[in-house]
Amino acid sequence: MQKHSLQDVKSQNKELLLKLIFENPDISRLDLANLSGLSGGTITSLVNELMHESKIHETAKMISTGGRRKTGLKIVSESGNIIIFEIKQRSLVQKIYDSNDELTLEEKYGMPYLNGNFIVEKIIEVCNKRPTLPLKIGILIEENIRETEISYMLSTGVSQENISLESALRMFTNIEFVIDYSLKYSLNEEVLKVKFNKVERYAYISVDYQLNTQVFEKGSPATFVPNTLLQLVELLTQRGMSDKWATAMGYRNDLRVVTNAEGMDVYDGSRKSKGQYQSLIECLAVVIETMLIFYRLDAIFLTGKAKSMPTLDQDLAIALSKKSKSRESLLIKTIVEMKGNSAKNMHRVLMESQLIGG
Repeated sequence: MQKHSLQDVKSQNKELLLKLIFENPDISRLDLANLSGLSGGTITSLVNELMHESKIHETAKMISTGGRRKTGLKIVSESGNIIIFEIKQRSLVQKIYDSNDELTLEEKYGMPYLNGNFIVEKIIEVCNKRPTLPLKIGILIEENIRETEISYMLSTGVSQENISLESALRMFTNIEFVIDYSLKYSLNEEVLKVKFNKVERYAYISVDYQLNTQVFEKGSPATFVPNTLLQLVELLTQRGMSDKWATAMGYRNDLRVVTNAEGMDVYDGSRKSKGQYQSLIECLAVVIETMLIFYRLDAIFLTGKAKSMPTLDQDLAIALSKKSKSRESLLIKTIVEMKGNSAKNMHRVLMESQLIGG
């Protein structure tokens, strides 16, 4: 049995207090004691140490508790310790938040096309121009961008080779960084909202021509999937359904778009659009059926053009249940709007890991 020294226990208690203060801004010492289960004397001692280390501070906001006024506690706001970069199709966006999740800086750097060299050089330039180097960098890749599209062209003068974005950043900086797909930090919120028995393994399918797909397990990209981002249009090609898919996507006959009562552009299901819509359902059903053979999924989230097709998730669920009753337990949900702020959510995760020594 492993024994913990008094110093180990003290460090763990300080990490616990930092986490509780981070999650409950303006918390009083009394409430901190109640939530942590630590004695008042321990709370006083540890809070004083954390204040001396400039990790927390007392807030001006006074909390009234039955006539007695108590000072709240908050994490010290050090804007710029963590920088989030969002990689989009034609731009790189820098975002900086303070410890209260307030956006303090946003700058957009345009690029005519996806360029790994531009991305790496701009990230290094931005970090080096700051008064002090950031402690962590978060890099969010837009959902439809593949890692190979943002590789770095390394030139030695004699030869050239493509290396990954991660490898290039490790060559040019010692700053700790995390690279992830932006959808991860939005989908986690969607999963929490779902009133479902158990959603641990799920996937998103972007309903566009390439059918970009990513599989997640317990909030992180699944390690058992060989490629981070899958393009399932290749599966339809192998099944001889590429013509049907092209028709469904409007590459041969455009789906008719109308504006509904809420002012949203949606696909009209009448007349000639019906055939295209049915082709869409058939193709997606084949894709999902194949995915379920390889990955035991609890849920499928539809994004991309799916948001303009209000009944797509219901129609797909019906089509799949006709093929197999076992598919009735699969959750299929269209994400109409990504309400979660991926950059802010990533900042919060990185900041919390920084506070507790992660």
